[in-house]
Amino acid sequence: MKKDKTLVIVTIAVFTFIVFTAALLDKVSPVAIDVHGQLTFGKENATVQVVVFEDLLCPYCKDLTKDIFPQIKKDYIDSGKIKYTIIPVAVLYGSKNVANAVLGVYELNKNNDNFFAYVDEVCQTEDVVGKDKLLEFAQSLNSVDTAKLKEFINDDHYSLYLQHNLEMAKKIMRKNFSVPGVYINGRKVDSFSFEEVSSRIDEALKGK
Repeated sequence: MKKDKTLVIVTIAVFTFIVFTAALLDKVSPVAIDVHGQLTFGKENATVQVVVFEDLLCPYCKDLTKDIFPQIKKDYIDSGKIKYTIIPVAVLYGSKNVANAVLGVYELNKNNDNFFAYVDEVCQTEDVVGKDKLLEFAQSLNSVDTAKLKEFINDDHYSLYLQHNLEMAKKIMRKNFSVPGVYINGRKVDSFSFEEVSSRIDEALKGK
C-alpha cells in the first residue's frame, strides 16, 4: 500500500512538472508564424517583427487598435524599425462582415493611411457595425469601389482566408487562444499597455 501511494505521488509530481514546463515554454520559446499573404506594414527585412491576431469586434482588440497602435506606428513602423503584421480572425458575432470589409478596403484601396483610417473608424464605433455602416465608412475614403466592397461583404469573400487564420491562431496558442494575441519575434506579450509592448520591442531591437 505504501509503495502504491508513493507511486501515485511521484506520478502526480511528474505530471505537474510536465504541465508547468510546457506552460513555461509557451511563454519563453518563440513560435514560427507564417505571415505570407497577411496584412503587413513597415520594413520588410526588419529584424523585429510584431504579429497581432485580432478580431476587430473584440473590445480589447479595439482598445489595442485605438490606443496603442497609433503610437507603435509612429515610433516603430513609420521609422522603419519593425515589420508589423495584422492577422484578422472572425470569432465574435458580426465580425465576419467587419473582417471582410476591412480586408476588402485593404485590397481595393492600396493606401495604408486610408486603410488605417478605416480600421480606426470601425474601432471607434461602440456597437456591432452593420453592412450599411461599413459601406458608409468606405465612401468617406473616396478611393474604394464600394460596389465591389459590398460584394465582398455579402459574399463572405474572405471566408477561407479567415478560417485559415483562426485555425493557425488556435494551433499556435492552443488552450490559451484569445484575442488580441500579440507576438514580438515569436514571443507572446501578455500585457497590452503601450509601455509593455514598446519595452518588449526595444529589447528585441537590442537583440535581447
